[in-house]
Amino acid sequence: MNESLDEIEIIRILSARVFSESPRGTEGIGDDCAILPVSDSESWVVSSDMLTENTHFLFDKISPKQLGYKTLAVNISDIAAMGASPVGSFLSIAVNRKIDRNWMEEFSAGYDEVSKACGMPLLGGDTVSSRKGIALNVTVIGKADNRRIKRRSDAKAGDAIFVLDYLGDSAGGLKIIQSSARRSNADQETLVLRHYRPPLFIREAQWLAALPQVHAMMDLSDGIAKDLRHILKASGVGADINTATIPISPALRALSEERGYDTLQLALCGGEDYSLLLTVENGFADTFAQLFHKKFGYLPYRIGRITPRNEILRWLDGEGRPLNRNFYGYTHQQK
Repeated sequence: MNESLDEIEIIRILSARVFSESPRGTEGIGDDCAILPVSDSESWVVSSDMLTENTHFLFDKISPKQLGYKTLAVNISDIAAMGASPVGSFLSIAVNRKIDRNWMEEFSAGYDEVSKACGMPLLGGDTVSSRKGIALNVTVIGKADNRRIKRRSDAKAGDAIFVLDYLGDSAGGLKIIQSSARRSNADQETLVLRHYRPPLFIREAQWLAALPQVHAMMDLSDGIAKDLRHILKASGVGADINTATIPISPALRALSEERGYDTLQLALCGGEDYSLLLTVENGFADTFAQLFHKKFGYLPYRIGRITPRNEILRWLDGEGRPLNRNFYGYTHQQK
């Protein structure tokens, strides 16, 4: 019987079997972006990501404009996580007979909205035909001051752990999209919109990059339960997460109450939040939150702390007691 592989195992095999010895100063597999130094002071950061029909999106459930927006937005999230400034993108698209001129015009309008908002022009790519589903591959390039690049490997014991936005809304939106009993109300439309239009944190990320007290940073694509473990492994540390402080929107709470969903499971494991996860020097954490609020008009959410226990992730209740359950993140499968 053929062994089924998840995304992490595929990456492990490729990195072990394919030549990947990087030139001096270059950093490859293991972070949100590859880092390519161009001088002693600056580097290019590069990331490539793919969205495929029936795995990352449902053709009949998303408008072409929404898909265009999401295609670039989820890739810019990687640039933001490194603290880089966007430079440009490359789009490759495999299309089938479902794609006509009107669809392509609308898709381009959504992609263009993000491009203009982030100052990231489309620089090239490729188009091919597909006999089955649509596939979209985006490569994004950013530029970063070498002193300000944020890596997964820089978390330190004692750091406070922050996220910038509600967790689980995108997962809640996907539940609604997939449901045959979808009803139109403000809360549900908020969640659906969050799934289709992930937030852009470029301004926040560039500000965070300038703070030496901000140590590790990454974007949340597969749920914090999975993504936080990447930071713990890369940094050789552990974490305690106070689940009572996980930011959950009123809309997601209302949906969970109505349908009997496990709200915490959605928030920690649902995936496609595209918020930023970061660790901040403990003695600076309160000042950091105040400065962030003054700059952006909202507070970041402090949800836990980094511990010296190598790769041990503990989920705690509001009283600091370990929960009798564990959480693991999202793995992309056919929807």
